[in-house]
Amino acid sequence: MTSQTSYLSTQHWIKQDPADEEDDEISPTEEEDGGEEGEPSFTSQLSCKPHPNGLLITELDENRDLWPETGRPGSDITSYIISVISYDPATKKLSRETKTANRPLENYEVQDFLDAIGPANQMDDSIRFRLGESERDKDGWLATCFKEENADALRSKQEELFEELKSQFPSVMLLDRV
Repeated sequence: MTSQTSYLSTQHWIKQDPADEEDDEISPTEEEDGGEEGEPSFTSQLSCKPHPNGLLITELDENRDLWPETGRPGSDITSYIISVISYDPATKKLSRETKTANRPLENYEVQDFLDAIGPANQMDDSIRFRLGESERDKDGWLATCFKEENADALRSKQEELFEELKSQFPSVMLLDRV
């Protein structure tokens, strides 16, 4: 992934019920162990592409509760990861869509904007990778999302990963759009 443009990325996880699969038979060991009629499996899809307009530039609305002095994040924040997480119970589809964007700051040269988007792209890539690694945990966030039919566990996992990576990418802010 290059750091010269804003990126759009999408991760989807879809639950595959064992009854929907071609081989509906239960193995003899599952029957003897009293196991369930097969564990559900999940398929995942990932796409990541440059934003068609190049760089996205955005700014947050003033919020005096979060930032009492100025109403805005500090000047150390130069880029954002904008995240939309959702779960659709009808299609059994869990989604995480992100965009990386620069923050408009005064007296910035074009190269400053290009340099500022790099950490957001790298952090989003790290979060995406770590989510992919952790989805294999049978009792983890992925199973919880499908069991509870909501995206809360994914949202919590994303926030946990952001906190772990924040010291490596101090200029990036995660904006979770609910």
